[in-house]
Amino acid sequence: MIKGHELLLFPSTQEKEDFTPFWRKQYCKLFLRGDSMKVKKILALAFFLLVILAFVFIFYKHNLLDRLTLQVIDHEPIAFNETDNIFFYKDGFAISGQYINFYNSQGQQVDMPFQFDEDLGQDLIINNMTSNYMLINNNAIYKIQGMNLNLFYNTDIPVISITEYGKYLLMVVNIPDEGLGLKVLDLDYGSITDLGFDHNYYFMDLDHTSITDTFLSVLTLDVNGSFPSSKVFHYDENLSLFGVNTGLDEFFYNIFRLPSCSILIGNRRLVCYNVEGEEEWNIENKLTKNFQVVKNDTGVLIYLDQNLSETLQEEYYNGVYINNKGERQNIKLPSQLTNISSYNENKYFGLQHGKVIMIFDRNGNVEHEFFIDEDIKDIYWNQHHPDCFFIINFDDQLKLYSIEREDLL
Repeated sequence: MIKGHELLLFPSTQEKEDFTPFWRKQYCKLFLRGDSMKVKKILALAFFLLVILAFVFIFYKHNLLDRLTLQVIDHEPIAFNETDNIFFYKDGFAISGQYINFYNSQGQQVDMPFQFDEDLGQDLIINNMTSNYMLINNNAIYKIQGMNLNLFYNTDIPVISITEYGKYLLMVVNIPDEGLGLKVLDLDYGSITDLGFDHNYYFMDLDHTSITDTFLSVLTLDVNGSFPSSKVFHYDENLSLFGVNTGLDEFFYNIFRLPSCSILIGNRRLVCYNVEGEEEWNIENKLTKNFQVVKNDTGVLIYLDQNLSETLQEEYYNGVYINNKGERQNIKLPSQLTNISSYNENKYFGLQHGKVIMIFDRNGNVEHEFFIDEDIKDIYWNQHHPDCFFIINFDDQLKLYSIEREDLL
């Protein structure tokens, strides 16, 4: 201390802390604590973003690896007329019309791949083919054994098409002065019989189930009444009649059979009947040409390119799926679809706007889209060639397109 003056001494660091007001010390502690929490939040956010980026990268990589494209297969031009039919077999396909030509799986023309047990000469036309039988020249039925064809049955009645049904071969025939009829070829005994319904019932269509409990339904047109009406006959695996749908006072032209119901398509509506012949539901449609129905091992897909909702509150749907149990599901499918058909693994494909091939599931979810740089007139797919689409353009040329995996990584 100097007299007259006070000596001011600077306190040490510890002393400084002691002079710091209490509220300021608490504020500093809170500030440091808040800063630490901010750092933790930033670190947590950065970690979360890294995880998201990792998932995005994995998903993106997966989609790149699974991206599919269509590539045209280089082959000589293949003419395809409106009256031609295409038939697929294990090692290739055949185009049969006025003449018949055979091709390998790459679209290259090859010699006759089948061996016959007799000489048919040059006059050979394939009319229809199943897994085990081939119809040739509308009257000769051959059994397919590998690449060998053995004559099984020859008939004097012109046969239009054949369908395998257990131990029977169902033959749609053209009866002179009567029109279409149905004959049954017993594969065990090689004999032909009728199903037994009256000749006044004109054959229209047939379908059967393809699971353990086998049933056959035959759609006919009854002309006995004052005006024609449809009648359906139901048969078991032994072709014993067990049910008839009567009182169908309207015209139906197609039938699809499921284990627990049958679906009829008519000139005014589509109707589902249970096994007792009772109507389960129906869809009215005056534009019957828009009906597209596809059946596979799991059920039936029905498509109409219009809103089927009956009320404004009901959710939009333009298709219906019915499983093998007869359960109906309303679905929303892409618009403007044509040429809908079965695809691999119980999926479906359709053609949109004549240029885009869409592959979708039974819920209407599109899984792949393929753009074709030409207008498509018709399109085929077959299980013997699962990686190919057979496309016919408006120049009446058949082209093969291969599905290829595009690896962009």
